[in-house]
Amino acid sequence: MCVLVHAAVLSRSCMQNHPLKHHRVPLGLVLGAGEPSPRMEQPSESVVRHGCAGCKKKIKDRYLLKALDQFWHEDCLKCACCECRLGEVGSTLFTKANLILCRRDYLRLFGTTGSCAVCSKIIPAFEIVMRAGNNVYHLDCFACQRCNHRFCVGDKFFLCENTILCQLDYQDGPLPLAEPVQTGPRHSSPSATPYSSPV
Repeated sequence: MCVLVHAAVLSRSCMQNHPLKHHRVPLGLVLGAGEPSPRMEQPSESVVRHGCAGCKKKIKDRYLLKALDQFWHEDCLKCACCECRLGEVGSTLFTKANLILCRRDYLRLFGTTGSCAVCSKIIPAFEIVMRAGNNVYHLDCFACQRCNHRFCVGDKFFLCENTILCQLDYQDGPLPLAEPVQTGPRHSSPSATPYSSPV
């Protein structure tokens, strides 16, 4: 999973709500000392006076984070589970049950799981998936179910009776799921839907 982090972002969005619901919290990077940048704001005197919400010490660093309406040292705003620095792992943080969490741990602890339409195994809530129609797939399972061709960005594929087919195999004629791939008459199905791979 690739995450693009912008060092000079003023505020970032995340999910927010209250008791046992997730919270949407602004997460911003603020200039603390040194030369001001037009994309960053100077912390007020009260920020410097009150200090970090995590360690309660004065913030003397060049950069600080703003989250949950408080200011933090970059090292102090961490996930309660994996202790990753939240300013480095993306633009979101989640709070629930008095925990500050990264996206992965939030989904691991509180997200819902589903099952893959190909292998029927459980897909953890934090895993990246592919979707086609109403189906969800593991990335490794998202391939032509006839020739096992893996799709690249922009490849067309067809969802035919909940079977994923590449363009070549669809042009050969989609097979009903009950028929073995090697035998039986091939015919086109009116329920086939072309898709472009969103990968």
